[in-house]
Amino acid sequence: MPSEIRTVRHIGAFGISVFALCLSMTSGCKTEEPPPGPPKLVPVSGTITHDGKPLAGAIVQFNPSGLKGNLSIGETDENGKYELSHMNFPGCSPGEYKVAVSLTMTTQGKPVTIAQQSALSPDPSTAGAKEVIPAKYSSLGVTTMTATVPEQGGTFDFDITGPFMDPPVAQPAKAPAAEAPAKPAAEAKMP
Repeated sequence: MPSEIRTVRHIGAFGISVFALCLSMTSGCKTEEPPPGPPKLVPVSGTITHDGKPLAGAIVQFNPSGLKGNLSIGETDENGKYELSHMNFPGCSPGEYKVAVSLTMTTQGKPVTIAQQSALSPDPSTAGAKEVIPAKYSSLGVTTMTATVPEQGGTFDFDITGPFMDPPVAQPAKAPAAEAPAKPAAEAKMP
């Protein structure tokens, strides 16, 4: 029994010695740059219009076109006004951006909100929803709209011109198939 206790004490002492050695070797290491923190965000807002009239329910997306910046998103109110946020923090990082404006409509004629689009489970009311703004404004791969966000932030207004695509049409609910009436028992034939 005493030899087993000595072995445990020996391993314990050895383990502590190795841990102390590793700790002393890493404590002197320093990096030149501090660890990355949250991005610098500046206020960015604006108004989205369609042929000069406020566009409500549109989603505005600023996607970095260079190495500087972070994806930021906003939603227009009934006056077409939006404010950008990045990961639920208000603002947008300074930098160069491609801008897309999207308006996805449900079959009930209502815009799909950011909350509905980012929900963990699909909202049944958004089934059949469709983008109505042409790709030249709504697709980041096609849009030519850009913005340069300066260090102090800024206001960026965009006017979407021309016709929108047709909104989705609600499909009428199918009536249940009528069942054939059952034959009276008297007519049933017995083998």
